[in-house]
Amino acid sequence: MVGKILWELKKNGVIYMPLTTTRLKRWISEGRVNKDDPVWHSGFSGWKKAGDVKELRKFFGKSKKKKSGSRKEEE
Repeated sequence: MVGKILWELKKNGVIYMPLTTTRLKRWISEGRVNKDDPVWHSGFSGWKKAGDVKELRKFFGKSKKKKSGSRKEEE
């Protein structure tokens, strides 16, 4: 796997690893990873918020997660 970044993700006290950038992108688009979730990969000095990481930042804002209030309320 030379040249691929393998990530670690901390979510609800669990560390998910190894994760490819492709998988993280998919999880972000599905709303499973948010900007405040800590991520790490080799070369980082410590954990960083996913939304602060250049390689991941571009994937936020494309989330398929529905906004609250977008559904009609039933009477």
